[in-house]
Amino acid sequence: MFNGLREIPFVEVLSPANDAERSAIVTFKHEKLPYLELQRHLDTYKLRTRAVTEGGVDGLRTSTHIYNTFEEVERLLDAVKTAWKG
Repeated sequence: MFNGLREIPFVEVLSPANDAERSAIVTFKHEKLPYLELQRHLDTYKLRTRAVTEGGVDGLRTSTHIYNTFEEVERLLDAVKTAWKG
C-alpha cells in the first residue's frame, strides 16, 4: 500500500519511508484535493479512513491487517487514482 500510494500522481505519503520505522498505518494526502473530498470519494468504494487534522496535516490515515486481501489494497489504490479528475 505504501509504495502504491507513492506512485500515484499528486499523492504525498506522510508516513516514514524507512522500513525500520514503517507500520501498517499509512498517512497520506492529495495535493489537489481537500482531505474531506478525498475521504468522501473513498467512502463510495466502501473504504474506511480516518482524517488526520492535527498540526495542519489535513490528510487521511488507513491501515491494513492480516485479514485484508491484496484485492482490498488494490481497491484503495484504484480509488485514490480515480479521485482527481484534473
